[in-house]
Amino acid sequence: MPPERKKGTNKYDNLSDTQFKKLIRKQYKYIKEVAREGFF
Repeated sequence: MPPERKKGTNKYDNLSDTQFKKLIRKQYKYIKEVAREGFF
């Protein structure tokens, strides 16, 4: 039986604190870049 696919907030439950912080930082930088370019 295939493992259950995690969706939503459960998707990243298995990340360590360090990995999670890196992910959030990466996403934050991406959002800042999009905001700087402007929303279309």
